[in-house]
Amino acid sequence: MNPQLRTIQRLLIVMLAGALSISALITGMAPQVWGILNAHSQIPVQLPGFAGLSQRSVLFDVAGEQIGVFQKENTQKTPVDSVPVDVIASILAVEDAVFYSHDGVNLRAVVRATLANTQGSTRQGASTITQQVVKNDFLAGLDRDGRYKVLQSRYAVMLEKQAPKKLILERYLNTVFFGNNAYGLQAAADTFAQHCEALCARWQVPWVVHRVQAQHASGESPEEAARNARYTGIEHVLKQHWGGQMRHVVLAQHADDQAETVLLALSRGAGLPGLAAMPGQRMRGDIHLHRPWLALPGALVRPWLQTQGQTWCEDPTNQDTRYTRNRIRAELLPVWEKLFPSFRQTLARSASHAAQAQALLEEVAAQDLVHVGQPPVLVSLQLLSPARQANVLRHWFKGLGVRASQAQLQALMQQVQACTTRGHRIHIKVGEGFVHRVADHIDWYNP
Repeated sequence: MNPQLRTIQRLLIVMLAGALSISALITGMAPQVWGILNAHSQIPVQLPGFAGLSQRSVLFDVAGEQIGVFQKENTQKTPVDSVPVDVIASILAVEDAVFYSHDGVNLRAVVRATLANTQGSTRQGASTITQQVVKNDFLAGLDRDGRYKVLQSRYAVMLEKQAPKKLILERYLNTVFFGNNAYGLQAAADTFAQHCEALCARWQVPWVVHRVQAQHASGESPEEAARNARYTGIEHVLKQHWGGQMRHVVLAQHADDQAETVLLALSRGAGLPGLAAMPGQRMRGDIHLHRPWLALPGALVRPWLQTQGQTWCEDPTNQDTRYTRNRIRAELLPVWEKLFPSFRQTLARSASHAAQAQALLEEVAAQDLVHVGQPPVLVSLQLLSPARQANVLRHWFKGLGVRASQAQLQALMQQVQACTTRGHRIHIKVGEGFVHRVADHIDWYNP
């Protein structure tokens, strides 16, 4: 055969095969393309308002005791203003870090989710919080075909124009699924409470729920705010229940928690009180706190619970490494485990030394405060060494409930040392108030 004819024949075969492939591709994609091209026909002029949340019925006996709850979905409305800002920040960090800057759609996240859904067996959901709200409220039951992402994205943009971010976030926080038939933050919190309630019922232990607000103030860390709210809540419950006779509380912190506390204190440049971490026993007001597990690694606690058939609840915010303690737990402790296998015992020993040193400083400060007076006399303060002067001032502020920063304390000490004339004026901010000179002494006030 003529070589030229052979070339033409091969070219025709290739063209025919290509045409057949294109035809098959078009035939397979036609429904998807048609759905996308006609998605606009299903977009309303305006989105309807949010439907009411699912309601539940609570059954009480004649004495007013709750004996049953009937519900299709465990949903309880929680205003967004009542949700601690740190909880909201954690959720946004995980679910939609750019929530306040996008217009309903994060194009980069849309591409990522689309590729994952077409290439893998597992499916990724909506890319932004707004899209998730749209999915739950306006697209429930719709087939995940070619038009789905178009509708979801378009609805999200429309929703952003119709509703403020605050309302969209509140809707999400009240409808997001947390498992165990819990929809929304309050319902999820109740499932934690229900877990504890069932455990107490099995062990015949008295059961009380007390909810707290743990929003941190200026200069206060989220961990510290949560800790203070927790202990204040415990004190309130003990005073209000069981005739006010309960005075001992056993806490479940273990050796890993102690190590995290020491490392967290080191990362913040804490002094001896912070480095002393958590004592095995201490008094808070008239309440005795006990921590019997501080020498026990967490790796031993969980397997033991499993052998007992006992489940537990994991706080989802523990996975948020935006918080330093969580980052220490997830990233630093595994490295320490490899380099220093006995680091828990070593850090616990360091914490014990710090606690002893702090106790000694408090004894000295109490003695010095007797000599300098309350409020402190300037001449008596000036007779002390800088270290003892700082120590007694911290002790004095602690008795007043004042949180003085290191910079504020140093500035005050400089003023005290410079105060050698009758007309020397002292007025410096310390904590939330001010220290000022009154005659021959200094005093603190909060205007």
